[in-house]
Amino acid sequence: MEWRHLFTPLQIGPVTVKNRLGFAPNCPVGDGSLTTGVFGEDSVYYYAERAKGGQGLVYIGNTRVSKTTPYYPFADPQLFDDRNIPWIQRIAREVHGHDSRLFLQLFYTSWGRTTQPQQSGQYGDYYADLTIPAPSATSNAALGVHLREAGVEEMERINDEYAEAASRAVEGG
Repeated sequence: MEWRHLFTPLQIGPVTVKNRLGFAPNCPVGDGSLTTGVFGEDSVYYYAERAKGGQGLVYIGNTRVSKTTPYYPFADPQLFDDRNIPWIQRIAREVHGHDSRLFLQLFYTSWGRTTQPQQSGQYGDYYADLTIPAPSATSNAALGVHLREAGVEEMERINDEYAEAASRAVEGG
């Protein structure tokens, strides 16, 4: 098998990645606050080590854009407020220091795999609604998760939350 392109640069929009090795979206918070999705020292080290190992692109995955996004087991990062900006700045400095690029996956929720009944107490609201807004209504009674059709105003709010989270990601580096 020939690998001639593996170590050549790759252009992704305005970003040039030094090679075609990429660390797929991953989302551990590490030693940070697992109940709030805020990074910690282990998170900085975790992502820096991937860049140090030669990955041209390091991807932080499953980054929640909304506080109304229930998730379990609380190991996913969040950008619905400013608490992760300093951590992402540190992660970006470390990753960029190894001539790698950092991407971040913004995420609202998914039905089933990352949405389960255990999350109702994530922000101290033990009666949190696990009926999640979605393009259409459906249910997964086995998991205790139900989707309801989101209205126009709610979709506009979610859109605004994506934009705010994207601004925080850019500020993070």
